[in-house]
Amino acid sequence: MSNKESIEGLFQNAENFINSLDYESAETCYSYILSMQPDNTEALDSLGEILIEMDERERAKKVLSKSVDIAPNEGAAKYFNLGQIHEGQQAINFISKGIQILKNQKSDIIAGKIKGDVNDISKEIASALCSLTEIYMTDNCMDEDAEKNCSLFLEEAVSLAPESPEVLQTFASYRISQCKNDDAIDLLTKSYNLWKDKGVGDLRLPSYELRLSTCKLFLELGKYQLASEILNSLLDEDDQISEVWYLLGYAYSFFDKEASMESLLKCKKVLQRENCKEPVIHQKVDDLLKHISGSEVNTESMESNEEMELENKNI
Repeated sequence: MSNKESIEGLFQNAENFINSLDYESAETCYSYILSMQPDNTEALDSLGEILIEMDERERAKKVLSKSVDIAPNEGAAKYFNLGQIHEGQQAINFISKGIQILKNQKSDIIAGKIKGDVNDISKEIASALCSLTEIYMTDNCMDEDAEKNCSLFLEEAVSLAPESPEVLQTFASYRISQCKNDDAIDLLTKSYNLWKDKGVGDLRLPSYELRLSTCKLFLELGKYQLASEILNSLLDEDDQISEVWYLLGYAYSFFDKEASMESLLKCKKVLQRENCKEPVIHQKVDDLLKHISGSEVNTESMESNEEMELENKNI
């Protein structure tokens, strides 16, 4: 087998390992490639990305910085990943560089110099503009031009990807920061309507994380029933996430006390399975249970009764 064939095989193996969430084995594949081709930026960029997934941020910075040194004007993804693991102005600089690379690619596609999909590039640029907006709403919110920059980034993002749930949701978050809640509700509802009927496996369905963020924004805006719809769909995918059960219990507390208590009790069970030892988290759940019932709640007794009811249903 030639060196080229060996490297191609390692890239394929790494991709398979990533698809099965085996990042350590993928890391081994990329390390083998780099032992043969130390300046292979594709391997460096991919290794940097999985190191971020493994929470190896310092190693990721070194790997991605080496790729930048080798090919500073190629590969937008490495700049977006560097932006993810830096803060403030450093993050802004990295993301802005990535956006410029994508804009150059888009121009080359339009001019017929390279092949590619202009719409896909536009969506990537829009997503990166959302990332910049988030930084100016958080780390750099005190900058003199923060609000102006947010407006400019979001206007451009909407012009590039008007039907992007991420863009509309980021715009909604920005409107909340401006205390324009009615506008925020309209934008968030429009975002939700784009994907609410999409099933798992549909490429138009946003990531789990984005949908969870949608719920939190709906809760902040007082749209508890909409939030509960999404939370229930998230539980259909994975019912072992305590945060989702807690948020569902909170949402239900405004219009269905019984369902709220059931959700919070399930939250406590999942916390036990997660071996959560943070007393603050457990107290937060207990406080909400107490608020709903109007008195101290004997959760052990309630959990026992719930289990007996389930057993009776199964008889």
